[in-house]
Amino acid sequence: MLKQLKTLSIFEPMKVIITILLVLNVFLLRAQEEVTSFYFSEPQPSSITPLEKFDDDICGRYLYAEDTLTSLIITPDSIYTHFGTFTYLAAKEIEDSDKYRLENNLLYGIKDGKGIPYKERNDTIFTYITQNDLLFKPSKNHKLNKSGDKFYLNTKEDNGYYSTEVFSLEEKKLIIYSIDHEQVLEEILQFKSTRTVLVGGFKTYLSAPTKSEFISFVENKGFRDKTVYLDSEKL
Repeated sequence: MLKQLKTLSIFEPMKVIITILLVLNVFLLRAQEEVTSFYFSEPQPSSITPLEKFDDDICGRYLYAEDTLTSLIITPDSIYTHFGTFTYLAAKEIEDSDKYRLENNLLYGIKDGKGIPYKERNDTIFTYITQNDLLFKPSKNHKLNKSGDKFYLNTKEDNGYYSTEVFSLEEKKLIIYSIDHEQVLEEILQFKSTRTVLVGGFKTYLSAPTKSEFISFVENKGFRDKTVYLDSEKL
Protein backbone atom coordinates (compact mmCIF):
# COMPACT_ATOMS: atom_id res chain seq x y z
CA MET A 1 0.00 0.00 0.00
CA LEU A 2 2.78 2.38 0.86
CA LYS A 3 4.59 1.59 -2.39
CA GLN A 4 1.46 2.34 -4.39
CA LEU A 5 1.03 5.71 -2.68
CA LYS A 6 4.65 6.54 -3.32
CA THR A 7 4.32 5.68 -7.01
CA LEU A 8 1.29 7.93 -7.38
CA SER A 9 3.10 10.83 -5.73
CA ILE A 10 5.93 10.59 -8.26
CA PHE A 11 3.83 10.43 -11.43
CA GLU A 12 1.02 12.80 -10.43
CA PRO A 13 3.01 16.02 -11.14
CA MET A 14 4.11 14.56 -14.47
CA LYS A 15 0.47 14.01 -15.47
CA VAL A 16 -0.28 17.64 -14.62
CA ILE A 17 2.63 18.86 -16.75
CA ILE A 18 1.61 16.68 -19.68
CA THR A 19 -1.97 17.93 -19.41
CA ILE A 20 -0.81 21.55 -19.39
CA LEU A 21 1.42 20.97 -22.43
CA LEU A 22 -1.44 19.33 -24.32
CA VAL A 23 -3.78 22.24 -23.53
CA LEU A 24 -1.14 24.78 -24.61
CA ASN A 25 -0.51 22.85 -27.80
CA VAL A 26 -4.20 22.85 -28.68
CA PHE A 27 -4.43 26.56 -27.87
CA LEU A 28 -1.44 27.40 -30.07
CA LEU A 29 -2.80 25.33 -32.94
CA ARG A 30 -6.14 27.12 -32.73
CA ALA A 31 -4.41 30.51 -32.54
CA GLN A 32 -2.47 29.69 -35.70
CA GLU A 33 -5.65 28.65 -37.50
CA GLU A 34 -7.26 31.98 -36.59
CA VAL A 35 -4.54 34.07 -38.26
CA THR A 36 -6.09 35.03 -41.58
CA SER A 37 -5.93 37.80 -44.15
CA PHE A 38 -8.17 39.23 -46.84
CA TYR A 39 -7.68 40.71 -50.32
CA PHE A 40 -9.65 41.57 -53.41
CA SER A 41 -8.51 39.80 -56.55
CA GLU A 42 -9.14 42.92 -58.68
CA PRO A 43 -9.50 46.70 -58.17
CA GLN A 44 -12.78 47.81 -56.61
CA PRO A 45 -15.44 48.60 -57.57
CA SER A 46 -15.11 46.28 -60.56
CA SER A 47 -16.14 47.20 -64.11
CA ILE A 48 -14.98 50.80 -63.68
CA THR A 49 -12.38 52.55 -65.81
CA PRO A 50 -9.60 53.78 -63.46
CA LEU A 51 -9.03 57.51 -63.13
CA GLU A 52 -5.70 59.17 -63.77
CA LYS A 53 -6.24 62.02 -61.32
CA PHE A 54 -8.33 63.22 -58.38
CA ASP A 55 -11.20 65.67 -58.75
CA ASP A 56 -10.46 69.26 -57.82
CA ASP A 57 -13.02 69.23 -55.01
CA ILE A 58 -11.01 66.72 -52.97
CA CYS A 59 -7.57 68.21 -53.60
CA GLY A 60 -6.12 70.12 -50.67
CA ARG A 61 -4.36 69.85 -47.33
CA TYR A 62 -5.97 67.98 -44.44
CA LEU A 63 -4.73 67.93 -40.86
CA TYR A 64 -4.56 64.61 -39.06
CA ALA A 65 -7.12 64.84 -36.25
CA GLU A 66 -4.87 63.11 -33.69
CA ASP A 67 -1.71 65.06 -34.53
CA THR A 68 -2.07 68.35 -36.40
CA LEU A 69 1.70 68.42 -37.08
CA THR A 70 0.96 65.73 -39.63
CA SER A 71 -1.08 66.53 -42.72
CA LEU A 72 -2.35 64.69 -45.76
CA ILE A 73 -1.96 66.48 -49.07
CA ILE A 74 -3.94 65.48 -52.14
CA THR A 75 -2.87 66.89 -55.48
CA PRO A 76 -4.49 66.03 -58.83
CA ASP A 77 -2.09 63.13 -59.36
CA SER A 78 -0.90 61.97 -55.92
CA ILE A 79 -1.42 61.67 -52.18
CA TYR A 80 1.36 62.17 -49.69
CA THR A 81 1.82 62.89 -46.01
CA HIS A 82 3.66 65.94 -44.76
CA PHE A 83 5.13 65.70 -41.27
CA GLY A 84 7.90 67.06 -39.14
CA THR A 85 10.31 65.77 -36.53
CA PHE A 86 12.39 67.59 -33.93
CA THR A 87 16.07 66.75 -33.69
CA TYR A 88 19.10 68.14 -31.92
CA LEU A 89 22.89 68.05 -32.05
CA ALA A 90 25.52 69.14 -29.59
CA ALA A 91 27.39 72.24 -30.79
CA LYS A 92 30.69 70.44 -30.19
CA GLU A 93 29.56 67.56 -32.38
CA ILE A 94 29.00 70.01 -35.21
CA GLU A 95 32.38 71.67 -34.68
CA ASP A 96 34.19 68.33 -34.79
CA SER A 97 32.25 67.03 -37.79
CA ASP A 98 33.03 67.17 -41.50
CA LYS A 99 29.39 66.50 -42.25
CA TYR A 100 27.66 69.35 -40.41
CA ARG A 101 28.25 73.08 -40.52
CA LEU A 102 26.50 76.28 -39.42
CA GLU A 103 26.32 79.03 -42.01
CA ASN A 104 24.08 82.10 -42.38
CA ASN A 105 21.86 80.94 -39.49
CA LEU A 106 21.28 77.61 -41.21
CA LEU A 107 22.39 74.08 -40.37
CA TYR A 108 23.81 72.08 -43.25
CA GLY A 109 24.39 68.33 -43.38
CA ILE A 110 20.95 66.97 -42.49
CA LYS A 111 19.12 67.67 -45.75
CA ASP A 112 21.12 67.08 -48.93
CA GLY A 113 22.37 70.38 -50.25
CA LYS A 114 19.93 72.38 -48.14
CA GLY A 115 20.32 74.40 -44.99
CA ILE A 116 17.60 74.36 -42.36
CA PRO A 117 16.82 76.93 -39.66
CA TYR A 118 17.92 76.13 -36.12
CA LYS A 119 17.84 77.40 -32.55
CA GLU A 120 20.75 77.17 -30.11
CA ARG A 121 20.20 76.61 -26.40
CA ASN A 122 22.94 75.77 -23.89
CA ASP A 123 25.39 74.55 -26.54
CA THR A 124 22.75 72.40 -28.22
CA ILE A 125 21.41 72.96 -31.73
CA PHE A 126 17.69 72.27 -32.17
CA THR A 127 16.01 71.85 -35.57
CA TYR A 128 12.62 70.94 -36.95
CA ILE A 129 12.74 68.84 -40.11
CA THR A 130 9.77 68.47 -42.44
CA GLN A 131 9.42 65.82 -45.09
CA ASN A 132 6.92 64.29 -47.49
CA ASP A 133 6.08 60.63 -47.88
CA LEU A 134 4.28 59.53 -51.05
CA LEU A 135 1.31 57.29 -50.25
CA PHE A 136 -0.52 56.85 -53.55
CA LYS A 137 -0.11 57.80 -57.18
CA PRO A 138 -2.30 56.35 -59.95
CA SER A 139 -0.14 53.85 -61.81
CA LYS A 140 0.06 50.23 -62.94
CA ASN A 141 -0.06 48.98 -59.34
CA HIS A 142 -2.22 51.73 -57.87
CA LYS A 143 -5.69 52.00 -59.36
CA LEU A 144 -7.90 54.99 -58.54
CA ASN A 145 -11.63 54.39 -58.95
CA LYS A 146 -14.65 56.50 -58.15
CA SER A 147 -18.30 55.66 -57.62
CA GLY A 148 -20.78 58.24 -56.45
CA ASP A 149 -19.01 60.66 -54.11
CA LYS A 150 -16.38 58.17 -52.92
CA PHE A 151 -12.86 57.48 -54.18
CA TYR A 152 -11.41 53.97 -53.98
CA LEU A 153 -7.67 53.52 -53.70
CA ASN A 154 -6.60 50.07 -54.85
CA THR A 155 -3.04 48.96 -54.19
CA LYS A 156 -1.64 45.82 -55.77
CA GLU A 157 0.40 44.02 -53.12
CA ASP A 158 3.48 41.88 -53.68
CA ASN A 159 1.28 38.77 -53.67
CA GLY A 160 -0.61 40.04 -56.72
CA TYR A 161 -3.87 40.80 -54.87
CA TYR A 162 -5.40 44.16 -53.98
CA SER A 163 -6.02 46.02 -50.75
CA THR A 164 -8.58 48.82 -50.95
CA GLU A 165 -9.26 52.01 -49.00
CA VAL A 166 -12.18 54.40 -49.31
CA PHE A 167 -11.74 58.20 -49.31
CA SER A 168 -14.81 60.26 -48.52
CA LEU A 169 -15.47 63.95 -47.82
CA GLU A 170 -17.99 64.25 -44.99
CA GLU A 171 -18.90 67.58 -43.38
CA LYS A 172 -15.53 69.20 -44.18
CA LYS A 173 -13.69 66.13 -42.95
CA LEU A 174 -11.69 63.75 -45.08
CA ILE A 175 -12.27 60.23 -43.77
CA ILE A 176 -10.25 57.24 -44.90
CA TYR A 177 -11.96 53.90 -44.38
CA SER A 178 -10.21 50.53 -44.36
CA ILE A 179 -11.24 46.94 -43.69
CA ASP A 180 -10.69 44.82 -40.62
CA HIS A 181 -11.86 41.64 -42.32
CA GLU A 182 -12.34 39.75 -39.06
CA GLN A 183 -15.06 42.22 -38.06
CA VAL A 184 -17.01 41.74 -41.29
CA LEU A 185 -16.07 38.20 -42.23
CA GLU A 186 -19.71 37.09 -42.27
CA GLU A 187 -20.47 39.75 -44.88
CA ILE A 188 -17.37 38.89 -46.92
CA LEU A 189 -18.43 35.24 -47.04
CA GLN A 190 -21.70 36.36 -48.60
CA PHE A 191 -19.86 37.42 -51.75
CA LYS A 192 -20.51 34.63 -54.26
CA SER A 193 -16.89 34.77 -55.39
CA THR A 194 -15.22 34.47 -51.97
CA ARG A 195 -12.77 31.61 -51.69
CA THR A 196 -9.82 30.70 -49.50
CA VAL A 197 -6.21 30.35 -50.59
CA LEU A 198 -2.87 30.08 -48.84
CA VAL A 199 -0.76 33.24 -48.99
CA GLY A 200 2.54 33.15 -47.18
CA GLY A 201 1.40 30.04 -45.36
CA PHE A 202 -1.68 31.76 -43.96
CA LYS A 203 -5.33 31.21 -44.75
CA THR A 204 -6.47 34.09 -46.94
CA TYR A 205 -9.96 35.08 -48.00
CA LEU A 206 -10.02 36.25 -51.61
CA SER A 207 -13.00 37.99 -53.21
CA ALA A 208 -14.01 39.44 -56.56
CA PRO A 209 -17.45 40.87 -55.80
CA THR A 210 -19.68 42.32 -58.47
CA LYS A 211 -20.01 46.10 -58.51
CA SER A 212 -23.44 45.92 -56.87
CA GLU A 213 -22.20 43.50 -54.19
CA PHE A 214 -19.28 45.76 -53.39
CA ILE A 215 -21.27 49.00 -53.27
CA SER A 216 -23.81 47.32 -50.99
CA PHE A 217 -20.93 46.15 -48.78
CA VAL A 218 -19.63 49.72 -48.54
CA GLU A 219 -23.05 51.18 -47.79
CA ASN A 220 -23.52 48.61 -45.01
CA LYS A 221 -20.27 49.80 -43.37
CA GLY A 222 -18.05 46.98 -44.53
CA PHE A 223 -15.18 49.46 -44.24
CA ARG A 224 -15.28 50.28 -40.53
CA ASP A 225 -11.78 51.33 -39.51
CA LYS A 226 -11.41 55.04 -40.13
CA THR A 227 -8.80 57.76 -40.00
CA VAL A 228 -10.03 61.36 -39.80
CA TYR A 229 -8.37 64.45 -41.29
CA LEU A 230 -9.65 68.02 -40.68
CA ASP A 231 -9.49 71.59 -41.90
CA SER A 232 -9.17 71.29 -45.64
CA GLU A 233 -7.09 73.97 -47.32
CA LYS A 234 -7.62 74.10 -51.07
CA LEU A 235 -4.45 74.19 -53.10
